[in-house]
Amino acid sequence: DSKESRHTGTLSSGGTAYQPNNSYFLTNASGLHEACLDGPAGADFDLYLQRWSGSRWTTVARGATASADENISYNGTAGYYRYEVSSYTGSGDYTLGYNAP
Repeated sequence: DSKESRHTGTLSSGGTAYQPNNSYFLTNASGLHEACLDGPAGADFDLYLQRWSGSRWTTVARGATASADENISYNGTAGYYRYEVSSYTGSGDYTLGYNAP
């Protein structure tokens, strides 16, 4: 899909990062958000999709299994979104790919 956005980063154990690029993105349409996180072997990384409510970021979808790899699929409305990548245990490099409506 030509719309896919890919971002990479590195987390230390217990660390948190925000994508894209420590910022957020705007989607002008309602529709499906899809994301795939590929983390380092042996780690437990979690992925959260957050939407700006007008006063704070609210988590609207999560991939929080005991794995380094997570997937999110969420039907959302137009607005500002960001992805939070967090390390529950372990450290290393990750790749996040996502599609927005």
